[in-house]
Amino acid sequence: PRRWEERETMMEPPDLEVLAAFIAMVRKEASTSQVIPSPAELVLRAGRFFLGTPYAARTLEAPGPESLVVNLRTCDCFTLVENCCALAILARQIITESRPDIPALIPLPGRYDGGDSVTPHDPSPERLAAAFAALLRTLRYRDGVIAGYASRLHYFSDWLGENERKGLLRDITARLGGRPAPKAIDFMTKHRELYPPLGDADVWRELRETERRLSASPRLVLTKEEIARWEEKPAPGDLVAIATHEEGLDVAHAGIAIRVAGRLHLLHASSRAGRVIVSPETLAAYLEAQDDLAGVIVARLR
Repeated sequence: PRRWEERETMMEPPDLEVLAAFIAMVRKEASTSQVIPSPAELVLRAGRFFLGTPYAARTLEAPGPESLVVNLRTCDCFTLVENCCALAILARQIITESRPDIPALIPLPGRYDGGDSVTPHDPSPERLAAAFAALLRTLRYRDGVIAGYASRLHYFSDWLGENERKGLLRDITARLGGRPAPKAIDFMTKHRELYPPLGDADVWRELRETERRLSASPRLVLTKEEIARWEEKPAPGDLVAIATHEEGLDVAHAGIAIRVAGRLHLLHASSRAGRVIVSPETLAAYLEAQDDLAGVIVARLR
């Protein structure tokens, strides 16, 4: 399998403009505030930054061999969460390097910026692009290595487990009162017609092994029936994945926790609205309105 190299990814100028604008905003806020933003706060700032961004489905599906897709102009629910995590980590790194009073980040595996640090004083567009791309690669692929279609972390539970192992996230569902919810995960391989790369028998078998492992792994969910007991527990900026009763699937949707008038809502890329929004209804109402939704899995950026 081909290992991905940073130089193979070229960020399009419009995406680089979005990246640079977010970093400039965070650096300006950090320079005028005595309050040190937490990783979760930076995730939420990134989410708010994307409000209004157009929704687009299957944004990572590109023709040809598996390669890193960088797209900050449109997003689906999962890539919104992933982009916000990468932006928050990068912003935290830049703030850390310019503010010695802030604890350093957990080191990422391997190189994340082409070999040099992203300097706090006007980092070059090339360094910003390389750092962000490598963070996406680290978050999106098993062991941070692109080794074909099956190396991508397609299932949210796989994505969460891998990035918890890397030290980037932590699953806080148990702490919030989550209950065991074992389930067979096999949606992709049972619906291989929806995923052209699974037409390759070797790729299908590799992904099937991942599904078997996920099916055998402990799984906790905060059920929607108990929402009155746990609604106050998630913090703004927490990652919220919506667990589903649909056969073979772990998660049907994902977003970022946000509070509106003291109530928990979801900041997410909405296919119905066609853009990134804050849900007009509370998260509790969102869950109750759909019978196929089981509850939530909650994670937090370290």
